Amino acid sequence: MTLIATDGCGNAQPSSAPTAPAPTSPTADLTTLRAVRPESAVSLIPFAHDALITLPPGRPGRYGGEDAAGWGRFASTKLGPLVRGGDGTSRVAAAVAIRDDLVLYARADRDHDAGVFVFRSRRDELISVADAREMRSQLAAGASLDLAEPQMLVAGDTIWLILRIADQINLLRIDARQVAGGAPRLSRPFAQLTDGQSGDASAPFTVLRDDAWFVDTDGSLAVLRPTTGECWRVGTGGKLISQPNRTPRPVPTVGPLVLPARVGAAEGASPPDTGPRVLEFFTDAPPLSVDPLAVSAEPLQYPLLVVHGPNGDTVIDRDAMNMRLGFPKRALRITAWCVDGNGVLAYDAMSGEIFRITLTIPAKG
Repeated sequence: MTLIATDGCGNAQPSSAPTAPAPTSPTADLTTLRAVRPESAVSLIPFAHDALITLPPGRPGRYGGEDAAGWGRFASTKLGPLVRGGDGTSRVAAAVAIRDDLVLYARADRDHDAGVFVFRSRRDELISVADAREMRSQLAAGASLDLAEPQMLVAGDTIWLILRIADQINLLRIDARQVAGGAPRLSRPFAQLTDGQSGDASAPFTVLRDDAWFVDTDGSLAVLRPTTGECWRVGTGGKLISQPNRTPRPVPTVGPLVLPARVGAAEGASPPDTGPRVLEFFTDAPPLSVDPLAVSAEPLQYPLLVVHGPNGDTVIDRDAMNMRLGFPKRALRITAWCVDGNGVLAYDAMSGEIFRITLTIPAKG
């Protein structure tokens, strides 16, 4: 047995315990780093100063240090009005980190309008990118910011703000290169998403509520329909271009995550496994007579992780997940995850725990 100790940032520390024999099958170690309040909608944003931002913060009313910024050397006075609204709850609903800066979407409350901001951590400075009036002028007719469900993703040099308002998707963008330089601008690059495979160039594309937005391995913004395996890339002018069909999957609780180099790579592979890899998490088997993820007649034990790599899929089911003693693995519900300098961090909505996920994938014989 290998003992894993972590410091405040979740980095593995040396252990004097004997080294375990090399595994012969894929495994995943989910090491608990800390716990926050269980929430169905939490975002994890790795940030400067070795900090991890959790949204909403663990304790409304404070921001910085261990209470809201996760861990690390981080505190702010200027972020107070965003994370402590007039009703005492967090206003920040989505955010991404660009080096030492945070780009945030703050929802409205009784004392404040919605808006997009840049927080410069080194100067403790908050800059308005777009207020509610400017945002409304860029949304589709009749769209109400009060009903917006936001998501933010970084794809190459573009920060995407995805606002689902009722059944309509509004895509707004910020040039990430402008964030550090001065005054970034929010723009709406196209009026609507259209079906790039349709003969009618103006045919609208409908994004379903279960569809998952993610950044694909080529750095493009993409949307996955888990129940059918269909995947589309957002192309020029808002056209959604169909990508190679993926195997139908169960409906996930979190979108796909592109892994950094070497994370999730097969160990000892020759030639080295250096291709792009995508990580997915599923809680329940798909409603199909034959599980498309199964590699044998033995049924898979859900929940499970799947690593899509250049040499095929690697499935790590519940029995191959190593977690703290007593954790009810059947109830695991990962609803947020991210990549930081040390690998993968994940949040479980059932327990409120934040994990470091370490993947061990032996090379195929």
